[in-house]
Amino acid sequence: MLDDVENLLDQAIAAHESSDFKTAFHLYREILTEDQNQPDANHNCGALLAQLGLLDDALIFIQNAVNSNPYVHDYWVSLIDVLIRLNRYDDAALAMEQAKSLGHNQSVFKDLSRAIKNRAKSSVKGLFSESDLLKTKEKLDI
Repeated sequence: MLDDVENLLDQAIAAHESSDFKTAFHLYREILTEDQNQPDANHNCGALLAQLGLLDDALIFIQNAVNSNPYVHDYWVSLIDVLIRLNRYDDAALAMEQAKSLGHNQSVFKDLSRAIKNRAKSSVKGLFSESDLLKTKEKLDI
């Protein structure tokens, strides 16, 4: 079973890296059907959705990854980044404090902290119209 999950995860990552987003999304979802708390599949699925501008959907998966394994630095970075891009600065600041309380003090957190303080605006909102986001969701069968 574990080998199957790792094999599927490798396939999903390969599809994601080659911009075959639909295949990657479905492979991540297949893994999560078997184990809804699989942190890497949750994180990567969230990262894919964020990459496509589907930030609200991405947030759910990334939060699941953080909740499943709060000791992975990249999960927190993704969570805080998505919260900033959603203009949820208070939530981003709270997540930052939670990450730091767990020992995550890498330099990237300083950059994220500055983004929160500067109330950085997401460029994604300007890149994708609501209809573009709906079309993307339809293509992924979300």
